[in-house]
Amino acid sequence: MTTKQRVTLEIWLLNLEEGTLTDEELNEYTNLISSDKEAAAYVADRSALVSALHTRGLARREAGEKVITFSEAASPAAPVAVQHPQSSHRRGLLALAAALAVGLFISLYPAPETSVEIADASVETKDQAIAPKPPLGKEAGSNEMPFIAIANRGSLNHPELATAAVAALAGSGKTSAKPLPEIISYNEHIRPILNQKCIACHGGVKKSGGVSYLFPEEALMAGESGVPAIAPGDPEGSEMLYRITTDDEIDLMPPPEHHERLSEREVALITKWIKDGAQFEDHWAFLTIGDITPPDVENAATNIDTFILAGLEKRGIQPTDRADDYTQLRRLSLDLTGLPPTPKEIRAFVESEDPDKYKHAVDRLLNSPHYGERWAAVWMDVARYSDTMGFEKDPNREIWLYRDWLIDAFNSDLPYDQFITHQLAGDLLDAPSREQLIATAFHRNTMTNTEGGTNDEEFRVSAVLDRTNTTFEALMGVTMNCVQCHSHPYDPIRMEEFYQVYALFNNSADADRSN
Repeated sequence: MTTKQRVTLEIWLLNLEEGTLTDEELNEYTNLISSDKEAAAYVADRSALVSALHTRGLARREAGEKVITFSEAASPAAPVAVQHPQSSHRRGLLALAAALAVGLFISLYPAPETSVEIADASVETKDQAIAPKPPLGKEAGSNEMPFIAIANRGSLNHPELATAAVAALAGSGKTSAKPLPEIISYNEHIRPILNQKCIACHGGVKKSGGVSYLFPEEALMAGESGVPAIAPGDPEGSEMLYRITTDDEIDLMPPPEHHERLSEREVALITKWIKDGAQFEDHWAFLTIGDITPPDVENAATNIDTFILAGLEKRGIQPTDRADDYTQLRRLSLDLTGLPPTPKEIRAFVESEDPDKYKHAVDRLLNSPHYGERWAAVWMDVARYSDTMGFEKDPNREIWLYRDWLIDAFNSDLPYDQFITHQLAGDLLDAPSREQLIATAFHRNTMTNTEGGTNDEEFRVSAVLDRTNTTFEALMGVTMNCVQCHSHPYDPIRMEEFYQVYALFNNSADADRSN
């Protein structure tokens, strides 16, 4: 079956469900599924809910509810749950067309040997065998296929089919052999799946189908279909589960041409997460650091070592032997000062029998003026430090006093809150010192254009944008520059919020100075 035929068939099916299929389309539809085995299979796959509806219909019939069968629906006198402005003749033809598709599917593709209970959508793997049931439509006492008319839905697929797909995963034992975590973390287990396979089309500036997973309030809203993608505690009512489990190539998400489908484990994680209430979490950069209990491992000298050893054990890796004295001192010196140890320092360290010689070496290096030089360079990268302007011929500018302030701040162990406050707002402190004013050069590191004929306001705005972006990248652990144009799939910040922060810095004037 060609793609064009598949699309045409999908349109016919939608028209069929909505009661708008013309007589000509009905004839073409009937001829196609009668002559094309693949088309008949497609109809059956897309309407996999027939199995779910059948089971659900039997349960409702046993509960005393009125269930409309295909033969009843085909009768002009039969009650219809959802009325369309069609004649009884048309309703009969539509019902007969639907019955024909289902009947052809049953004859070509017998029901599987096993079945699953729709009422149980648990994702836990069931070890016990499920007793086979008679083929569809052959239950004792009935030769008809129960049909439930669903009101206010453009498609018959959704809640029942989502439930059937989830239950099929659970009952088939096809979930990953690795057990699911007892508690599903949105940040650890769900967000990575959405970022990798969903949010490019359903988040930020692009919200296909009116669905976005970028913010919790958006993810819980109903899309253009009127059905919520995520219904906390209700896997059956979550459109998302139908979309990621269906075999219908048109309804399947992500679309096959965009990304491979979710793995069985990913589906199981999302299902359990929704079933457990779909608890969202803030972006990791905004979470308060909590108390963490170090792993219980042997031969760990420090708490940091417990995490390293636990990670090695998990991967089946044995730790290497302890480094010799020379290697330890070289690593320590390069880490803290960026310089290798001198021959004199090496000899003294290697020949020393002091059990605390490593601690003494740490203290000596922390007190070295080279310590501030080494670590100020790291912050200078964050602060986009440069001794040149950046534009045109990239001429020099005088800002080395800020560099020296950073070196002194690290060497004097300036508390972090003061380190940040002086750089962001040192000029706003009561009676600021010369050093506190110099610290504000943190936001004078923007590129400067002194070329003749340039627009001052253009480059002033560019500098304000740079200050806004740098503040978040340096201090908040999250990028922000993308959202200056649109909400971005990986930044948990709205465009409106970006310009609220921008307004805090938008209070400067361009005086056309070269510094």
